[in-house]
Amino acid sequence: MHPLILIFSFLLPSVFATPLTPSPAQLLTLTPLTSTSPPPTTNTTNLSAEIGCFKNTKFPPFITTNKSDCEDALDNWVRGQSLIQPRIFSRNPSASSTIDDMLLPLQRVSGSCSIYVNVINENDEDTLTLAEIYAGLLGPDGVIKQCLGQVRLPAIGGRMSLGEKGLVKIVVTGRHVEGVGAKS
Repeated sequence: MHPLILIFSFLLPSVFATPLTPSPAQLLTLTPLTSTSPPPTTNTTNLSAEIGCFKNTKFPPFITTNKSDCEDALDNWVRGQSLIQPRIFSRNPSASSTIDDMLLPLQRVSGSCSIYVNVINENDEDTLTLAEIYAGLLGPDGVIKQCLGQVRLPAIGGRMSLGEKGLVKIVVTGRHVEGVGAKS
């Protein structure tokens, strides 16, 4: 079974979903037929990081977003925190050794943008810094730049893996907000 199909098999698909938006589980279980990758990219924090931009499909219905809302979501998440401190990202509360470690899943939103972070298996854990996430999303080869930049229309987002082991899965996509975001 494809590892991305397993990523949210333990989560309820409707946890963060509205009738107009696909759930995070639906976004991570997309097969290669419903995602498209930009030209090969590298990322300074994980040279094997692969980015998959979502392809516009009727099901699940994607919601468009914009780069500035996603930048705001990321900025609000990291503001006031150490960007260089290594953190453990895990679903297992006992894996976290400090208050700064990240218990998954987590979601950060701003305007029409949603950034969703999780791991595939219940006992998976990986270590990375917020600076690595910031670079992975906003860097020149990041998901936000590649999948929400001016060259990709409609701007519906994408996904990538980060961390020392590549176990942290990040999805960036639009979300329905009254008067913001448009069904594509």
